[in-house]
Amino acid sequence: MSHMRSGSSLLEHILSTNDQILGIGEQNRIYRNKTDLELIEYRARWVLKKFLKRYKYSVDQILHSEYISDRSILKDNSIKCIFLIRKPMETISSIENLGGYPYNINNRGKFNSINYYNKRVSELIQISRLIPANSQFFLTYNELISKPDETLQSLRDFLELKTPLTKEYKLKPTTGKMGDRSENIKAGTIILTKSKTIKLGKEICSKLVANYKKAYNYFNFKQLLI
Repeated sequence: MSHMRSGSSLLEHILSTNDQILGIGEQNRIYRNKTDLELIEYRARWVLKKFLKRYKYSVDQILHSEYISDRSILKDNSIKCIFLIRKPMETISSIENLGGYPYNINNRGKFNSINYYNKRVSELIQISRLIPANSQFFLTYNELISKPDETLQSLRDFLELKTPLTKEYKLKPTTGKMGDRSENIKAGTIILTKSKTIKLGKEICSKLVANYKKAYNYFNFKQLLI
């Protein structure tokens, strides 16, 4: 559960490199019920031609509210939700430097990255409130990049995986085609990237930062309840 340009494709690659997790990247599917959620596994098995191996988890990136039409399905005890957020100016700059958002979901009209970020961060809090504290995990892009070993160990503990999650990951047929289409995702390891920061008005920046801090404080408090 995240927003665009948060590092979700990077995290998905790290997760699906683990032998117990199956994933092919951002599937852009609409989930209306539990059956739709189960299709995450079936589609991934078909794309990767892995029909017999057993997995503990199947993973997808959910970056838009339209993809979960009934949020109550996330209350299922078999579902683990990882919430990932990134600082607003880094996120907005990354979205805009890549040319914005190319798709038009439900005729949303012209995509506005600022409105999207503010709305999505608030939605993530709403979604979290539906889910038991012990079924969710929170991290930030900065934590993933700056202290990967510690962060991934905590995530491994949360998912109760037999083998470690590592900052090195395997590429797959969908790398660069589903989700992040930049060259950075093909590095096969966590790398620190810099993008040109766009300039925004003071009032806009203040609102973006306030929404980020609200989400950051909420999720950190929720983490303490586990």
